[in-house]
Amino acid sequence: MTTNENTHNAKKTTHKDSSGNQSSSDEIKRIQELEDELKKVYGMLDEQKKELESGKNQLLRALADVQNMRRRSEEEKGKLLFESARNILQAILPSLENFDRALQNLPCELNGNEWVQGILAIEKHLYDLLQKEGVLQIREVGIAFDPALHEAVILDKDGAKGQVTKILQKGFLYNGKVLWPAKVAVGEK
Repeated sequence: MTTNENTHNAKKTTHKDSSGNQSSSDEIKRIQELEDELKKVYGMLDEQKKELESGKNQLLRALADVQNMRRRSEEEKGKLLFESARNILQAILPSLENFDRALQNLPCELNGNEWVQGILAIEKHLYDLLQKEGVLQIREVGIAFDPALHEAVILDKDGAKGQVTKILQKGFLYNGKVLWPAKVAVGEK
């Protein structure tokens, strides 16, 4: 053998692995390189996984923000609609109240009059329309006084304590919210 061959053979030293197989130093070097490459790939995968998780979290936050914005927008829209309707109703309902007062003070000789019956039908129709739109009258007598629904104007000495004894002016609710309270007499006996 020549010196070159001996040197070459020396570089190709072999050793046995745990299974008894012989591996050359080049193969070991290649395996270590592959392991290093694999570690780099795993590191890159971990980074990508973190970026993906971060992107997912950002997307979820953005989705939550959009849902909150929609909810707030719907709430604002509902408030604006309620306020608009309330303003219109507060302008119209006093006229209906005046209409009621005029009909309550109708002279007895006009009670059966056809014209008066037509006016009463119009009044009923108007209240029916309002009811369909969510407007309810507060006009119950004999119930407990509720400051959210009633405004006590007179104390009734003969009425049961804390009970509404008379409606002096109807109140109105719109979709469950008080447009204005009923003016009432409250018993103090």
